[in-house]
Amino acid sequence: MRPLRLELEGFTVYKNRQVIDFGELDFFVIQGKTGAGKTSIVDAITFALYEKVPRYEGDTRSTAAKVLSKGGRSLYVALDFSVGGRSFRIERYYTPSMKSSEVRVMEGGRYLNLKKKEVETWVKDITGLDYATFTKVILLPQGKFDSLLRPSRPEERRKLLINLLNLDVFENSSNLIINDSYASDIINNTHLIKKL
Repeated sequence: MRPLRLELEGFTVYKNRQVIDFGELDFFVIQGKTGAGKTSIVDAITFALYEKVPRYEGDTRSTAAKVLSKGGRSLYVALDFSVGGRSFRIERYYTPSMKSSEVRVMEGGRYLNLKKKEVETWVKDITGLDYATFTKVILLPQGKFDSLLRPSRPEERRKLLINLLNLDVFENSSNLIINDSYASDIINNTHLIKKL
């Protein structure tokens, strides 16, 4: 996934509309003074894709309510990105009177008819990254670098590597082979029982 353009307004310290163009950059560094909004840029990308922000995990309020600028009346985040030469856009909008944000998704300049609950699955299908993998491998939130190197449980490490290396294709294939083998055994055993 390659970010191309980020628009944000009413998002944390970015009360007024800001546009960040990543389009011509192969690599970039976000730098600035403490409180300047560096983390908010990363949070806005994550929020656009997943409607979640790592630093607010565990807070019971909606994520949109947490990232709304202090005293803000509305929040808008739009992320243009590309994957494999295809272009996409995700827009999220929120006002305090809403329970959660609204979302619109575009592919190749055309809006897709996706329900809100389908968007995270769509993002995973397009990017190959679910929220957990994105935040551990792509973003590495502040103070969490060691979680990439030392996941707390072996199962987490396994899942992280499977997602990162796209090994789920092989895992799914092996499950199909095992299931086919079991089905074949059941058919053979049923046939033997009928003979008795």
